[in-house]
Amino acid sequence: MEKKKKYYFSTFNLVLMAIIAVIGGVINGTFMYNLIQPFKPLFTFLGPISWVPLSGLYVLWSIVARLLIRKRGAGTLYGLIQGFVEMLAGNRLGPWAILFAGMEGLLVDIGFEIIRDKTKFLSSLLGAALANLAADEIYFFIFGLTSSYVLYVGGIVAIISGIIFAGLLGWLIARAIYNTGIIKVANP
Repeated sequence: MEKKKKYYFSTFNLVLMAIIAVIGGVINGTFMYNLIQPFKPLFTFLGPISWVPLSGLYVLWSIVARLLIRKRGAGTLYGLIQGFVEMLAGNRLGPWAILFAGMEGLLVDIGFEIIRDKTKFLSSLLGAALANLAADEIYFFIFGLTSSYVLYVGGIVAIISGIIFAGLLGWLIARAIYNTGIIKVANP
């Protein structure tokens, strides 16, 4: 009798990643920049980093995917898929979008491995904070925003934004999806 090959990610996991990647990739690649612009005047006191308070929204979908799939490496694989979709959707970063989204997914996975709590709430907050901090700091360096003010204040604001707009909001979205019964796993 031939042994059936068992894969780490099920077909359902991969289809779910693809669906979320299309949603997140198109939103991040096409709409997010324009969505953030009207709110920048609220944060003009931050100067050249007035966009950072809302930057956590870019990490949101990696958190949702990781909470719904619940397997090591799901955030990283999801991030690479989303980055590719973002690039195709017209992200201003072009091919860099794959690197940024993949790195965000990797850091989300690392956050989930550092803190393993039953509800995944603290894991999502830590993963989102790490991912948003790293993405924003790399963005600062790539685009020459390297003053100590930008690096320190921008880093602190990036952590807070990641926690609120990616970690908390992502956890709430995943919990709402679980509550619908579409996905049969204990609530996050």
